Amino acid sequence: MASFKRIYKTTHKAPFQTIEKQKQAVSLSHNNNASCSIFCNNVGALFIHAIAENTTVSDILQPNYVPPIVHSFFPLNSVKNHEATSQPTLAVQVTELSNGIFIAFTINHVVSDGKSFWHFVNSWSQISKGSQKITKQPSLQRCFPNDIELPIRFPFTKKNHRTEAVLKSYQKESFISPRRKSQN
Repeated sequence: MASFKRIYKTTHKAPFQTIEKQKQAVSLSHNNNASCSIFCNNVGALFIHAIAENTTVSDILQPNYVPPIVHSFFPLNSVKNHEATSQPTLAVQVTELSNGIFIAFTINHVVSDGKSFWHFVNSWSQISKGSQKITKQPSLQRCFPNDIELPIRFPFTKKNHRTEAVLKSYQKESFISPRRKSQN
C-alpha cells in the first residue's frame, strides 16, 4: 500500500512548500532497552507527484553547482535518522519539469545503507520496465560483525538526549538524461 500526495505546482523561483507529515513505510518499535526493531506494517511509503512547470532539465544540469530548487525535489530533507519512529523511512518524488522529469529518492539510513539503496532502485527499475524477475535477488540475512552486541542500542533514551549532530537521512539523486548518458 502506498500513500499518494496531491500534485503540487511550483516555479523555478518559488519552490513548493514542505510536504505535510505522511504515514511511514515501516515503523520502528522501541522496547525498554532503548533499542528498536523494524516492524513492516504495510502502511505505505511516501510517493509525491509534483510539477515545476517553469524549470527545465538544463536549469538543473547546466550550472556548476546544485541549483536551490533541487533541494525541494527531495522529500524529508529536514528529517533526522532518529525520527524514523514518526516520519516515513522512504520517500519518492517524481517532479515534472517543462521538458523532462526528475526522480528523487530519500531513504532513512536507519533502514538501508548505500549499497542496499541502489539495489532497491535498480530492482524497482527492472520491475517498472516489465521484468518478471529481478536479476539480483536481495540478501535478507542479518550481517553484523562478531563484536557487535545485539540488540543495537540508541545513544539516547529520552528526546532531550537527541542532538543536532545526528546525520541527515541518506539521499541520492537519480536523473536519467540522454545527454549525460551519451557522454559516459
